[in-house]
Amino acid sequence: MQVKKKYQKWQGIFLITILIIGSVFFQSFLPIQGQAIGKATLNKVSITYPDGQDYITAFKDTATLHFDVELQPLTKGDSTTINFAADNHIGYSNTSFNIGEAYTVTPSASGLTITALKDTKATSTTIDIPCNYVQNTTSEITKSLVFTMQDVSQSINISVKPYQETVPENELVKNVCFGFNPDGTISWGIYYNYNKVNIAGTPSFPYTFKNNIGPGQKLIPGSIIVYTVSSPKDSNNVRNLDHDAFDYDIDYFIKSLGTMANNGFSYSSDHFNGFPTTTGSYEAGTNAYMIFYSTEVTDSSVGVYTNDVSIQGTLAGSGGQDIKIQDESFASITAPASGSGDSGDLIGSVTFQKVDKDNPTLGLAGAIFAVQDRQGNEIATVTTDSNGKATLDNLPYGSYNLVETTAPDGYERNDTLIPFEISDKTQLVDLGKITNTKKDNPTPVNPSEPDTPDTPDKPDTPADTPIKPDEPKTPTKTPDTQKTPTLVPDTAKTPSPTEKAPTVSTTTNEKPFTSNSSLPRTGDSHDMVGTLAGLTAIILGYALYRRK
Repeated sequence: MQVKKKYQKWQGIFLITILIIGSVFFQSFLPIQGQAIGKATLNKVSITYPDGQDYITAFKDTATLHFDVELQPLTKGDSTTINFAADNHIGYSNTSFNIGEAYTVTPSASGLTITALKDTKATSTTIDIPCNYVQNTTSEITKSLVFTMQDVSQSINISVKPYQETVPENELVKNVCFGFNPDGTISWGIYYNYNKVNIAGTPSFPYTFKNNIGPGQKLIPGSIIVYTVSSPKDSNNVRNLDHDAFDYDIDYFIKSLGTMANNGFSYSSDHFNGFPTTTGSYEAGTNAYMIFYSTEVTDSSVGVYTNDVSIQGTLAGSGGQDIKIQDESFASITAPASGSGDSGDLIGSVTFQKVDKDNPTLGLAGAIFAVQDRQGNEIATVTTDSNGKATLDNLPYGSYNLVETTAPDGYERNDTLIPFEISDKTQLVDLGKITNTKKDNPTPVNPSEPDTPDTPDKPDTPADTPIKPDEPKTPTKTPDTQKTPTLVPDTAKTPSPTEKAPTVSTTTNEKPFTSNSSLPRTGDSHDMVGTLAGLTAIILGYALYRRK
């Protein structure tokens, strides 16, 4: 029985030891993993309508979507995506743009891809996308737009009014731009003969229908779609923006029998009695058509994309005299604004060197400094390298204090508060050399003991009895301004003094990414997990120990 109890005792002690070691390892491991993984978050989506409006007119108006994003630390070349719902009917330019020197944003039909141009820290930023609504409505509607990032969705309602206009009595053709499609192409439309006049052509004045596409783009032949419109306008002369059935004959004719080129399409005839059909007959010259087509952007530097449609022919006049008719319609769209982000050189850096006061050429390694805001909140920490140098970059514009928290081995801590400011005028701050005084006696001395090592101890006096190293000692609180150097890992990251500060914007809040040299702080979630694991280990071990 004694052997069994002894075995249970050692079994409990062994289990306690293993679980405590495991909980300590788990506690120290979690902060590193949390920092390395991170998570991009889409905090909010908002919209800005044109001045004086609380809506967007379909096709016609341009609004701006704003995405407030939290980006996790990224390695150069890594990316994250904001996905757009497929049925949102939002059109925008697909031209890529940069956010300072840190990120590039590439729009596509499915959303926005944000790619790191360099190794980045956690960042808050706003991305702006000018857009239009590429589907007309019969009445004012409220459309819900849904955007997703890392499986978390945000939605916003957009108010859309129908695009309406009247048809002038002398109009033969009207060219319009419906804006950018989600895939970055430009959508155009032609309202053809909405007054339903009987257009013809003669050898002396042939019928001509021609579309000219301006620079920086080319026609996408397969995008042409033609519809008939039986009621092109209402009694008030308001254009009908709906259409009837797909017209196979005219669609086929334009794509296969007309003249097709990168810069447009055309048709000409001196005996025009309506567009020819595949059966050899002609459609009525009084028919009205709606022609949709798209162009591909070939030069994103073009500021304004243009399109021109012209028509000429004859009308039968009295006494057998032909009346010549001509019309031309010009349309354009200003390249929106491919998109933008919070950019500009609105961050900076601070650099300095820690040296011996009596020998300024001697750099001191291992000094730990904290950068604080003017309210005393710690923003980041940095450790001097083997030459005593340290650089901390990615500091947003603002006022700061540099505070030495841990002195190099063998030196007194320099408690001088060093203020500095990151701004347009002082973006790269060099504080020069910061000195430390060498300790007279580097051997730690208990301040409660007299500085007389030869004085015999008094064993009968408890207050004077020295505490042995292996005896428990009542812990004393380490001042906040001084951290024990031996607790700082040797793997502390030291930013390179030559690293160039990245570019972010006025509303971009760069969040300095704490290196592994920072000690866990009270209240962090990983401290609680480790503590609970340790307590669980002790309870289980004690239970086994007490088992009979």
